[in-house]
Amino acid sequence: MRRWRRQDWIPPATVDVEDDTVAVSLVSQGLGMAIMPRTALLGAPAGLAVTDLGPHPPSRFAGYVTTPEPAGTAAVRALIRELRELPLPDGLTAA
Repeated sequence: MRRWRRQDWIPPATVDVEDDTVAVSLVSQGLGMAIMPRTALLGAPAGLAVTDLGPHPPSRFAGYVTTPEPAGTAAVRALIRELRELPLPDGLTAA
């Protein structure tokens, strides 16, 4: 949110919604603009103009947690193995 507040080109918000699909719906009906995660735009209605936020857009990271029971299953072990092989973003280290 601090990044958004520093952007003087973003008009002040007049509607605050909790659900990405509501925001996409409002924009697709011509009721404004929204800054959203790229994943929220998958399957968005045709006709929306989507513009990226430049070479250094904000990002977010996801982690994983599990309890001991599913951690022992082949599927969860395979997923964890795949996730551990992905490169970490600059400045992050594995826990």
